[in-house]
Amino acid sequence: MYKSTFLVIFFLVINTQCYAQTFKAGVFAGLTASQINGDDTAGFNKAGLEGGLRIGVDIQDKMELSLELQYSQRGARQEVQAGIPQAIYRTDYIAVPVIFSYKDWAAEEYYKLHFHGGLSYGRLVNAELDNEEADNSVFLNLWRENDLSILAGATYFLNKHFGLTVRYNRSLILLYKNTDENAMNGGQGNSLAPYNLSFHAVYMF
Repeated sequence: MYKSTFLVIFFLVINTQCYAQTFKAGVFAGLTASQINGDDTAGFNKAGLEGGLRIGVDIQDKMELSLELQYSQRGARQEVQAGIPQAIYRTDYIAVPVIFSYKDWAAEEYYKLHFHGGLSYGRLVNAELDNEEADNSVFLNLWRENDLSILAGATYFLNKHFGLTVRYNRSLILLYKNTDENAMNGGQGNSLAPYNLSFHAVYMF
């Protein structure tokens, strides 16, 4: 009985060690700077928050595939021009990025630089337009609920666990729905594509 118990514990420990060497989990949090192409302004003027969870698996020594569950605040900010009131687009997304990373600059137990790219599916959970001339209830009905984005960036790890990330994210799907109701309410069927920069700190356990 003791021998069987010992063998069970031994194999559990071995499997746990192998799992720990292959899979990694972490958390991240930071800021976004966003803009919307087609809103007649330039610059990443809309600040927001971003954070979430990450799990990754090493597919080779220098290659990793990871999955994130992310909350991201995006949008755009228009400055006052020629007496026209400022307009602020606020959008909140729950996103699931799938990311491929290539690692370089080896340290003793880790790689300092991780270059990454991938695709992200996002679900719009809130949308607001801060503008005295806009009907917010109509505005909410014109925006697409689903988003698909491409992303690229890099993470610099200060040690084995803690890193700093900069990332560029651009949507492949226009924000406004291409409908007759959209056109009647001022929507643009061929514009309003969102993109953003994100800066966050990541901790891998």
